[in-house]
Amino acid sequence: MPPRDLRRSGATDIVMTITVDGVPYRFDLSNITAKMELDLYQQSGGLRLTKVMEELQDGATGFHIAAMVYLARRSEGDDITFDEVAEHMGIASEVDVHVEGEDDDDDTPEADRPEAIAAN
Repeated sequence: MPPRDLRRSGATDIVMTITVDGVPYRFDLSNITAKMELDLYQQSGGLRLTKVMEELQDGATGFHIAAMVYLARRSEGDDITFDEVAEHMGIASEVDVHVEGEDDDDDTPEADRPEAIAAN
């Protein structure tokens, strides 16, 4: 029996759009292969995908954003190096990260929360 493909399990379904200087890049964890992870590690001087994902939650630097954009572009078939992506990232880059499934309209109270009941 072949090993379970963790990238295909529901526990790892992470899909996000990373917009850098107005250009959106879609990152889907299920499309990232071990070869892409190895290439990132080798080309970036040791960045690991799991560490990049952790840093992204804590306020990633341009280096981490470049890693996500690199993997997003590679998963879409772009023949690009990490250096080619990273040279366009900088402290002045405008970056927005949107994780699919996150509630964008957090101002609306849920029906069972006290502020929603008070509003009715």
